[in-house]
Amino acid sequence: MKSTHVKCYSQGYADNFYHFLAQQLHGLYLYSVDNSCDLLNFYYDGPYVKIIDKIPFLKRYPLDAQPENCVAIKPISTLARNSKRKPRLLGYSNYLKKIFLTEPIDASSKNILIAQRANNRIIKNDDELFCELKKFGTPHIVTTEALPFLAQVELIQNAKIVVAAHGAGLAHMLFAKPNTVFIEIYSKGFHGIYLYRDMAKMLGLKWDCIEANYSSWEYYSDEDISILSDYSLKYPDKIPSEILLSAKHKRIRRLIRDARYIKCDAVEVGSKIARLLEAS
Repeated sequence: MKSTHVKCYSQGYADNFYHFLAQQLHGLYLYSVDNSCDLLNFYYDGPYVKIIDKIPFLKRYPLDAQPENCVAIKPISTLARNSKRKPRLLGYSNYLKKIFLTEPIDASSKNILIAQRANNRIIKNDDELFCELKKFGTPHIVTTEALPFLAQVELIQNAKIVVAAHGAGLAHMLFAKPNTVFIEIYSKGFHGIYLYRDMAKMLGLKWDCIEANYSSWEYYSDEDISILSDYSLKYPDKIPSEILLSAKHKRIRRLIRDARYIKCDAVEVGSKIARLLEAS
C-alpha cells in the first residue's frame, strides 16, 4: 500500500546548486521511489523554492512548522547504486527531464555553450574560445547564473558542446542529451576533484578537463594572498591533491579554486573537443 502523506525534511543543508540538485533533491526522489510514496510533505526554507514547487511528489511547507514526527531524508551521493550495482543517477535525470523539458530535445542542434560565471572563475579569454569553437558549430557566450532556472535548462538541453569553469552549474548536465560534450576548466593549480567526470560517465555524456594557464586573485585580502604565497613556496610545482581535498586545508582549496579570472588554452580545448567527438 502506498503512503501518500509522509512528512519529511532534508537532513543536511544544500549550500549550493550542485548539493541541492544532485544530492538533496536526488535523495528525496530516491526515497519516494524506494518507499512507493505518491507525496512527500516537505518542510523546507532553502533558496530553491521555485524548483521544489514544480516537483509533483513534493508539497512544500515552511520549515518552522515542521512537526516532531518528521522523517529525516539524507542527501544522496551522486554515485549511488542500486542492489544490482547499477547507477541510479540516470533514472533521476530522466525524471527531471520529464518535468522541466517542455519542448522535445533537438538532437541535431549544433549550439555550443560557453557558460560564464558571474562573480569568480570568469573565463577571461572567452573571445578566443568563441573563435576556436566556431568550427564545431554556433558558439554562445552566456552568463548562465543570471538566467531563470528554466532558461538555463533550455540552454543545456539544446547544446552540443558545453565549456564551463568548475562549479555547481555543471550539475545542469542532468538535463543534457546523451553524448553532449562537456569541457570543465579548473583554476590554475586546482585539481583532483572529478565529481562531474563521474556524473558525465553515468549519464552517457562526454567529459574532459583542462587546467587554466592563468588565474588572478586581485580581489583577495592581503592575508589570503599571504596564504597563497606560503603554499606556493612550499609546493613550487603543484599543491598535491591530498592537500586540496583535505578538510584541514579547506581554506587554501577555496582560495585556489575561486580565482577572479581564469584563462585557458583555447586551441587545447578545441583539440579535446575534437577527440571526444571523434570517439562518438
